[in-house]
Amino acid sequence: MRNRSFPLASLYAPLLVKILPISELLEGTAGKIGLAAIDQSMLSITNFAMNIMIIRCVSKTDYGLYVCGYSLILLANSIQNAVINIQMSIIAPKLGGVQRAAFCSRLAAGQYAMWLPISGAGALGAWALFRIGVLSSHQMIMAVVISAAVPAIFIREFYRSLLLLDFRPLRVLFSDLVYIVIAFSAFLLFEHAFPAKMDILTFVAMGAASMMIGGAGLRGLLRTGRETARGTRTQASFGRCWENGKWALLAVVVTWIQRQSYVYMLLFFKGAENTAEVNAARLMLMPVGLVLISYGRLFMPQWAKDRSAGAGEEVFLSAKKILKYLISGISVYTALLIICKDELIPRLFGRAYLGSSHFILLWGLIFIAQAVRSNFSLVLQVFEKFRYLSMSNFFVMTATVVASAILISLYSDIGSLFAILSGEVLLSLALWFALKGVRS
Repeated sequence: MRNRSFPLASLYAPLLVKILPISELLEGTAGKIGLAAIDQSMLSITNFAMNIMIIRCVSKTDYGLYVCGYSLILLANSIQNAVINIQMSIIAPKLGGVQRAAFCSRLAAGQYAMWLPISGAGALGAWALFRIGVLSSHQMIMAVVISAAVPAIFIREFYRSLLLLDFRPLRVLFSDLVYIVIAFSAFLLFEHAFPAKMDILTFVAMGAASMMIGGAGLRGLLRTGRETARGTRTQASFGRCWENGKWALLAVVVTWIQRQSYVYMLLFFKGAENTAEVNAARLMLMPVGLVLISYGRLFMPQWAKDRSAGAGEEVFLSAKKILKYLISGISVYTALLIICKDELIPRLFGRAYLGSSHFILLWGLIFIAQAVRSNFSLVLQVFEKFRYLSMSNFFVMTATVVASAILISLYSDIGSLFAILSGEVLLSLALWFALKGVRS
C-alpha cells in the first residue's frame, strides 16, 4: 500500500531522512510536538500572509464575508474529520496490514459518493438564493467557489490523515511544504491580476493546490478504492465509521456553532465591518488556532494504538504533557502580542483596525480554554466516548448561542467573545468530569 498510496511524498522524503539526522529527534512527545510546530508554523505563516494581503486588497465588508466563507470551510473540514478521518485513525490500527489497506482504499474513494452531491447541492442552493434576491452576485460566486473547493480540500486532508496513520509526520511536513508553494504562488498570481477579488480567488488557490497534492498522493488508493466502491465491503467500511461517526458529527457541528456563531451574529446584528475587526485580532493568534486543530491528528493514531494495546494510562500522561506545552506556549505568545500590539496592528492591518487591539487578551484566554477542551475531547474520542461528547457539546452550544445573542445586543463585540469563553470553560469542566470516569 505504501508505494502506491504515497508516490509524491515517497519521492523525496526518504532522501531527506538519510541526509538529515532527523529520525532520532522524532522519538518521544517533544520531538513530535516540535515537528508539528514546524509544520503548523509554515501553514500559519502562509495563512497569515494571505489574510494580511486580503485585508489590504478588499474592503472591510468583503473581508468580513471572506471570514464567513472560511468559517464554512472549517465546518466542512470538521465534518469530514468526524465522519471519516478520525474514525479511520481509531479503527485502522486494530486491523491487519491487508485489511487496513483495503479499508483505507474504500474510504478514500467511497466518501465522494457523499461529498460530491453535497457540494453540487451547495452550489445550486447558492444560485437559487441569488435568483430570488437573497444573495448578491458576489456572495453567490463566493458560495459556488467554496462548494467546488471543499471536495478538493477533503482529498488533501484525507491524505494527511493517512500519512499520520502510518506515523509519517516528516512526509506530512514535506507535502504541506509543496502545498504552500503551489497555493501561495497561485495566490500571488491572482493578487497581481485581480486584487479586488481576492476574497473569492483565495478559495480557488486553496482548492487547486489541495487537489494537486491530495490527488497525486492518493492516486493509487483512489484507483484501488474505485474498483471496489460498489461492493458491500465498502458499505461495511462506512458502517463501521458511522457507528461512532454519527455522534462525532453531531459533536463537531454543535462545536462549530458554539465557536463560530459569533461571526454570523455579529454580521447580523452589527454588520460585516465589526466581524472583520474582531477577526483581525483573532488572526494574530491564528498560529495557535491551527496548532489546536491539527495536533490531534499527529497523536491520535499513536494514542489509539496505545489504547488497543492496553496502555490507556500512557494516553492520559501524553495528553497531560501536551496540554502543559500548549498552555505555556499560548500564554507567552499572547503576552508578546499585547506588548507589541500598538506597533503590530497599524503595520499589519492599517490604522482602520486599531480597535482590534482590545480583543487580543480575550482571544488569548479563549484559545487557552480551547486547548484544554480540545485536549480532553481528543482523549475521549480515543476511548470512543462520542455520544457523551455530542450531548455535552449540544447543551453547551445551546447556552453559548443564547448568551451570544444577549451579550452581543448588550455589549457588542466584547460580549460575543465573553460568550465564547464562557462556553469553552463550561464544556471543559463537563469533559473533565467524563475523563475522571474513564480513567477510573
